[in-house]
Amino acid sequence: CHRAGGGGAGRDTERAPPSSQRPEPLPPPRGPGTEREGMGTDLDLLLKGSIGKIGRAASAQRVVKGRDRIQALKLECDRAVASFPQGHAAPNGDADSTGRAPSSSGGGGEASERDARACHYFLPYKLALASEAPRVVEEALEGINELIAHGFLRGGLPDPEDPNKKVIDTMVESVCACASIRDDQTQMHVVRVLQTAVMSEPCLVHGHSLLFCVRTCFNIYLGSESPANQSAAKATLSRMINAIVCRMEGVSVPSHPRGANNSDDFEDAIDTDSHTPGSSSGPPSSAGGVF
Repeated sequence: CHRAGGGGAGRDTERAPPSSQRPEPLPPPRGPGTEREGMGTDLDLLLKGSIGKIGRAASAQRVVKGRDRIQALKLECDRAVASFPQGHAAPNGDADSTGRAPSSSGGGGEASERDARACHYFLPYKLALASEAPRVVEEALEGINELIAHGFLRGGLPDPEDPNKKVIDTMVESVCACASIRDDQTQMHVVRVLQTAVMSEPCLVHGHSLLFCVRTCFNIYLGSESPANQSAAKATLSRMINAIVCRMEGVSVPSHPRGANNSDDFEDAIDTDSHTPGSSSGPPSSAGGVF
């Protein structure tokens, strides 16, 4: 009887293990809305970090020229950074730093929401590009490049200051205007941003803005004193024209090099393209005035 009782106790133990040995309950499933929340968090972190860098670069400026523009830029950067909610973003993306309810729409609605939020914070970048201060401009170009490369900024909304134009058109004009700054690093950043904008899918750079991108790269190729910038502009021109032809023929566009996000890899890829058979070592001396 004692053995039978012991066996019963053993069976009871197998059916109900101690709480310390019980397996942990499975976590609740993560639906598509939760994934969108993580994407919103990533966008806010990128925007806040990028605008903060622009503000610090503006604060470090000690030049007298354009002081009013730099001051206006610093105020706008401070206002934008302060507008981001504090304490809503979790490292694992479980909360939406925007404080908004997740959308129930599909991928198209999600992309539109991200684009709308990125466009909402475009003014600091626009002011930075117009500052003519190389270090400030480079921070703005780097931030814009990251936003486009990650699919956050498409610029499909009307420009609040000029409803007849889209944000992408204003962005292209502002970036191309920075090519006039006689700084090799700034011009290299301009080429990188233009390549990322034209090669991204879906591409919203059309018409006048597309011609502006091509003309700017062509002018950098002709006018830059940096062989690296000339090679970068030449290779980017080749990729742009190839992408335009591919879209006209309805075929997929070859992806742009990883250098859209990394300056060293970008220059390595440019250097490889510049040594293709039949390529010349420098710009033609009589090609001025084509665009």
